[in-house]
Amino acid sequence: MKKQIAVFLLLGSLVLPLSAHEKAGRTFVSNPLLLNGLTLKAQTLSMYTRGKLEVVEGDPSRPQAVRVPFRAYLRRDGTMIRNARPDFNRGWVQIEIAEILANARIGDELVIEPVRPEDQPAKRVLRVKNFWFYFNFYLDPGPGC
Repeated sequence: MKKQIAVFLLLGSLVLPLSAHEKAGRTFVSNPLLLNGLTLKAQTLSMYTRGKLEVVEGDPSRPQAVRVPFRAYLRRDGTMIRNARPDFNRGWVQIEIAEILANARIGDELVIEPVRPEDQPAKRVLRVKNFWFYFNFYLDPGPGC
């Protein structure tokens, strides 16, 4: 009886369909967002943040990381504040974050979502804060500080 259950469980696990994420073999690290080629930390995002935003598949610190097309927009009180760019629906592989944050208010959410369904594990929602970038070194001192 135990052997029959084990065989049934084994066969059942082989028959289960793979999700789109597993089929594609996509791997996203815990933070796939880059700002000017460096990992974007949520605590450093403010209304005054500037730089080129990217979403990557794989380890962002390695040159083999692949850019993923994405959309980025603000959400205020659950309502999407649409980006005025004409290529919004098509998405970007890189965009100046200041273009998106131009209409931001304190407490808005910056939503970054990949265009392709198989890349959805990389979706991130970050809260917009009101402090200057040069104060952010107090939050996470790096090596040598």
